[in-house]
Amino acid sequence: MERDQELQDAGNYRAFSREPMKAPIAYAIHAADAYRPATMYNQGKGGMYFETPVMIPDGSDLFIRLSHYSPERHGQYDIYRAEVMWCSPINRNGDILYGIGVRFLINECQGCGETIPYTEICRTEDNAYLCPACASKIESMDDGKLRELFCRYLDGNVI
Repeated sequence: MERDQELQDAGNYRAFSREPMKAPIAYAIHAADAYRPATMYNQGKGGMYFETPVMIPDGSDLFIRLSHYSPERHGQYDIYRAEVMWCSPINRNGDILYGIGVRFLINECQGCGETIPYTEICRTEDNAYLCPACASKIESMDDGKLRELFCRYLDGNVI
């Protein structure tokens, strides 16, 4: 009961509201091959909350697969890319689990504006989200003025 109140209070600070929804999901840490099962308890446009027996460090890059995917209900993609914002141990009926709060990463290239699948998003060292083509372009640039200007453009700082 106490944990439920904490989660409700946390919702007051979110950019997007969350809807309660208990459903099975599977997640994989970005570079891992295997998906692990978990239970989602709420979701919204900006992220979700789920519980798993595995501690996942803040900042981890995840792929999340909706187990009972429906395009009408969940949108275009059945796999979402997310960043772990927080991880907290909880006691659920005597079992130690970890509550995980994630935010979904954007699926629009900040370089060209193209919408791409979440599985293809490339995140630069400066936290820009790019399609593979734009990421390749920036990686091929020398560390000169042109690269600096492009990175500043991606940050929204063109002055």
